[in-house]
Amino acid sequence: MRQLIPHGGTKSRFRALSAIALLAAGATLLADIGQSQSTDNFKLVPTIAFSSVQNRPDCLALFPGNSQVAVGEIYLMGDPTDPNNVQRLTDNDNCMHGDAFATLSGDGKKIVFDSNRLRSPTDPLNTSDLFVMDVDGSNQKWLIRGSSANWSPALAPMNNHGAPQSKQIVFHASASGLEGPIRPDPGAPTFDSDLFLLNVDDCLQYLSVQFNANCRDLATNITKDLRPDAANAPHYNPPAIHEDADWSPDGTKIVFTSHQSYLPCPPKCDFNYPDTEIYTINTDGTGLRQLTNNLYEERAPAWSPDGSQIAFMCRIGPIAQGLPTFEICVIDASGDANGTIRLTQNSVLDATPSWSPDGTQIVFHRNPPPFQLWLVKAKWICDMGSCTCQDKYPNDKCEMQLTTNAPGVTPVINGFPHWGVLRVHVPKK
Repeated sequence: MRQLIPHGGTKSRFRALSAIALLAAGATLLADIGQSQSTDNFKLVPTIAFSSVQNRPDCLALFPGNSQVAVGEIYLMGDPTDPNNVQRLTDNDNCMHGDAFATLSGDGKKIVFDSNRLRSPTDPLNTSDLFVMDVDGSNQKWLIRGSSANWSPALAPMNNHGAPQSKQIVFHASASGLEGPIRPDPGAPTFDSDLFLLNVDDCLQYLSVQFNANCRDLATNITKDLRPDAANAPHYNPPAIHEDADWSPDGTKIVFTSHQSYLPCPPKCDFNYPDTEIYTINTDGTGLRQLTNNLYEERAPAWSPDGSQIAFMCRIGPIAQGLPTFEICVIDASGDANGTIRLTQNSVLDATPSWSPDGTQIVFHRNPPPFQLWLVKAKWICDMGSCTCQDKYPNDKCEMQLTTNAPGVTPVINGFPHWGVLRVHVPKK
């Protein structure tokens, strides 16, 4: 049984997967898009993008355990019921750099991801730039310095919100363009981290015609001038670090985390930021609203496909190495006043939650090292403070390990998952 936490309680080279069956998970969510593409013999297949070093014994020999993150590459898992059905997209020559936080665009045609391949020898190891590529791993192109990008949703052209057609990304980056990450973990923000919007097509066009161009000229900082009403965001206190942004399914809002700016590590090296709260803003940077109000750290909020809930990492687990561990939690998209549902309960790290396209499951990665992918049911029933999932996995539990390592071999990291959709060709019958 899991716990309902009351308000104020303690509380990331492929060939077309034409043989993969379309999972029912994606059929409902993307019915309109699927129908419009059916005449072209394409389907949108639920697919998990993640970082790993599978089939790279040269890298494994150099980087054991979670240090493999430094040389990870991007993979796709086309069918979560068959975790061996994976394809590698990137090629980390000579184990010299790492790629992570891959996210499929809403139309299933592109992937944006982090890479430290352009960092200078004096930059921190987790200094990252954003790249985009086709879903077969080709046409890898640099976009901009930043981290942890998420795509705008793919919505009908005549929707009521004027949302972009999965052409923009939201990400966090140094507001000045000069600061490095404050922590050594992948995706760490800078001391002056803000949220930016960027049209990927415009950026690529700009880089192709302008010598020595930089897409920062095209990116819009949507958090630099936040001055909220204290009634809507009582704990927002600029200057603040903004990070971990995710786009709402209707294209109108961004969810993210924010906390007070701290000096880089060292001297602040305890990695605990209890003043971190979850906020939403409109895509133009207005309408800041605070969703959580508690005494523990939140990270990596992710909107459910129907927009009704937000999953996130919540530092409310047992003490390990002097700090509470992160669990996976869910709140209503309106805020945590109705309580937080805690989906996992253990003494290890649970991180980077991402919803299945049908909203019934959440994929995340878990320690002990190296990271492995897990699934947890997203639909829960709570009564008298206790919660349980509505239906269970074949192991008769609400969670299930998705990737594992064979006995006697060097353990391989599988982490930073993002569950999206892949546009694949379906041969005519």
